[in-house]
Amino acid sequence: MKRSPAKKFEEGWSELRGKLDKRTWLLLAGLNLLLIASSLYLILGLKQPFPALGTALVMAAFDGMIIRSFRSASGKEEEALQKEFVQIFAYFAIYIRDGLPVYHALEECLHYASEPMEKRLRGLLDGIDHDKTVAPFVAFGDSFHSMEIRQLLISIYRMVDEGGNESYIRQFSVLFDSLQATKKKEELERTDSRLGSLGMLAMGDSALIMLLVTIGIVQIIGGYVNGI
Repeated sequence: MKRSPAKKFEEGWSELRGKLDKRTWLLLAGLNLLLIASSLYLILGLKQPFPALGTALVMAAFDGMIIRSFRSASGKEEEALQKEFVQIFAYFAIYIRDGLPVYHALEECLHYASEPMEKRLRGLLDGIDHDKTVAPFVAFGDSFHSMEIRQLLISIYRMVDEGGNESYIRQFSVLFDSLQATKKKEELERTDSRLGSLGMLAMGDSALIMLLVTIGIVQIIGGYVNGI
């Protein structure tokens, strides 16, 4: 079922609220309340609907840009972590093929990890220490929001569960090679998409300028009409 723009907007604000610190969230909420109060004052107190409409449009444009920027930043962070996952587990694959046990191979990967990735890897190792089931591997894989990574982590668990069985090592190698190929393809597609979006950037800037000019004209006309 297709979601309405209002539903998408609501979901965007909910996602934003869940990830922003309290101070920043209160600042954004306060700014929105100020714009809403200004619109109500203009239309109810001063009886000027056109300036009130302009204020409401400014609020909608502002909120839309905030949510879009936040989602773009979150998406780039997730892309970077998935890319780092592939880079780090290339070392893991080497350690496994050289006969190092899974747990020790994961420990060695910590030397190549960024701070966010190191935190996730340490969480995985801690989970393995306390839970010998597949659960820690699934939780670690799910944190990347990628089915391929999740499947790869399950194959790593099977290596642990079967004591380094050669068939599971081959299965891991096949899945990892597939993941590498997929991520390289996605990176090329993102590069093409970004190059294509450069031409749209100027159009977006022009549209924003036109919106601001339109709001200004609406406010001037509203002031003139109310002054007659």
